[in-house]
Amino acid sequence: MFWEIEEPSVQKIKYSHEKEECLKYFNETTTRDETGQFVVKMPLKDNIEQLGDTYDVALRKFIALEKRLQVNSGLHKQYLTFMKEYEDLGHMTKTNDHNNETVYHDQNKRSQQ
Repeated sequence: MFWEIEEPSVQKIKYSHEKEECLKYFNETTTRDETGQFVVKMPLKDNIEQLGDTYDVALRKFIALEKRLQVNSGLHKQYLTFMKEYEDLGHMTKTNDHNNETVYHDQNKRSQQ
């Protein structure tokens, strides 16, 4: 019959083991917050201990950025406005001084071991 000939065949997509694990992780850790936005946990492929302490790197990059912004007051003002908004939205929070605990700094949150 005509409709049987034109009917597309449905084939299951075969993913690699790594992609299957990624999909499983996404499905198990993705949620929605009270505003309806998706919240996705950051996946780490290997042991988080391999990252090391990133505080010194983050501090050096921050100081370099501050020096660049000092020469452009307009850009500096835009940067401060953006960072205030980022904080107000809850995407970053202030932390205490660095101590001897192992920490990982990124643009979204502070993780502790």
